[in-house]
Amino acid sequence: MKKQSKATMSDLVSDAKSLPATQKRRRLSPGIHDGLLVGKDGVAHTLSLKDMAPGDAVDHVKSGARVVFDECGCGGTCGFVYATPTDLPTLTSKTPVLKTHKGLTGSLSLWRAQNGDTIVLAEGPVKWL
Repeated sequence: MKKQSKATMSDLVSDAKSLPATQKRRRLSPGIHDGLLVGKDGVAHTLSLKDMAPGDAVDHVKSGARVVFDECGCGGTCGFVYATPTDLPTLTSKTPVLKTHKGLTGSLSLWRAQNGDTIVLAEGPVKWL
């Protein structure tokens, strides 16, 4: 019976260099990453309209846009608050008010995904009254 020879460290390194490197693509957490807003479903949205007027935000919600609140304006680092279907009557009948608190002024923006999904992002102190 013939004994098999073990690979040397040099052989292992040489084999590893000849194989192409593969990187597993990880799913981004909800938030804003490199100019993309990633929703809780993992879908990426690009900025379509910055500094949107409050009345325009209501029109987009009436047309099916979802509303996401980034209450502290951190870009979702500490988490987004997602409007629920029970919030929809208020979001479609009331106009958001942009407030200022501790030097942060509220803002509204519109984000769109390739699949047609639309998000109205309310950043900072925005009250939908």
